[in-house]
Amino acid sequence: MHTVHSAIQHNSDASLSCLNSKGGVLLVKVWKNFGSVIRTASPPDWATATVASMVGIVALGDSLLDTERSWAWWLSEAMALPLRNLARSGSQAPDVIAEQLPQLAGYSYELACLSLGTNDVIQGAWSTPHFEDDLSQILGALQDCATKVVTHTVSLDLNQLPGAGGPEMRFRVEQLNAILKATSSREVLIASGTGLRGWRYMWADKMHPTPLGQATLADRASELLELSTVPSTLHAAEQPSRGQHVRALAVQRVRHFAARPFVRG
Repeated sequence: MHTVHSAIQHNSDASLSCLNSKGGVLLVKVWKNFGSVIRTASPPDWATATVASMVGIVALGDSLLDTERSWAWWLSEAMALPLRNLARSGSQAPDVIAEQLPQLAGYSYELACLSLGTNDVIQGAWSTPHFEDDLSQILGALQDCATKVVTHTVSLDLNQLPGAGGPEMRFRVEQLNAILKATSSREVLIASGTGLRGWRYMWADKMHPTPLGQATLADRASELLELSTVPSTLHAAEQPSRGQHVRALAVQRVRHFAARPFVRG
C-alpha cells in the first residue's frame, strides 16, 4: 500500500484537497498515476490530516477494473481527473460491500465506475434476489458520494468460459445483464458490454476485455456522460496477438477455472 506521501514523491498532474488537524486546507500536487498509487483510505501520515474530499473518479468492483489501463482509467484521462482505484480481482458483490464501500467514507467524486457481476455468476451460488439487494446497496452508496455512476453489462462471450458450462452460464449472464439494465437512471448510467465479443475485444478466457475492449467500454461510457473527448483518441490501445491470447489462456486461466468447476442447478 502506497501512501499519499509516496505518491507525491513520484507522481503529478492532479489536486487533492484535504483538511489538516487545524482545519487548514492543504493542496497537494500528485502526478498522472495518482489513482493506481492511492489504493488506501488512510489519511496522509505526513500531515496528521483527515481527508475531507477528493473530486475525481473512483473505481470499484472486480478484475475488469483492477488493471492498469481499465475503462475507468481511460475515462480519467478523457476527463482530466485523478482516479482512485479500489477494485480488487475476484471480488463479488458482498466483497465490494464489505471491503470497498467502507473506503468511500469522507470522499466525494465527480464519477464512480463500477464493474460487478462476473464473479457472482461464475460461482455456483448465484442468486438473483441476493445480487439485486447487494447491487442496490452498492449503487446507493455510490450515489451518495458521486455525481454520476457508470457500470456496464457483461459480455455474452462469458458463456464460453473454460469449465463454465455454456447454456446455463448464458442464462445467468442474461439474468445479470437484465438486473444491471434495470438500474439505469439519470444518475446511474449503463454502458453496453454485451456485444464485446471476439479476440480483438475479449481475452481468450472470455471474461476480461483486451486493451481495445477496455477502450471501447470507455468510449461507450463517455457517450452516456456526453464527454467532449473520446477516450480512445488519447492513446493507442495495444492489440494483443493471437499467440498472446493462447499463452494467456494456457498459463493464467485454464488451471484456475479447472480447479473451480461450475456448479449447475
